[in-house]
Amino acid sequence: MTVKVRRTRIEQREYNVKSLLDAGLELLKERPVRDSLDTIRATEVAYRAGLSTGAFYYHWEDQQDFRSDLVAKVFEERGDL
Repeated sequence: MTVKVRRTRIEQREYNVKSLLDAGLELLKERPVRDSLDTIRATEVAYRAGLSTGAFYYHWEDQQDFRSDLVAKVFEERGDL
């Protein structure tokens, strides 16, 4: 039997943001370095994360806003921040 865990709104928000950023990282790793950030689109990030494009824009005003957070996550994971 599978038990469904109900998340609070804060937990759901954190889960969605993490899922979207992780999807962005996956896409970033698949692209050539020179143009990878410019080719990442909200629709493909949301699709990869299993969420809607609306969820993407709920958390970020635009794609550039997302890309800024994505770059910060890259540096954070590398330990540069």
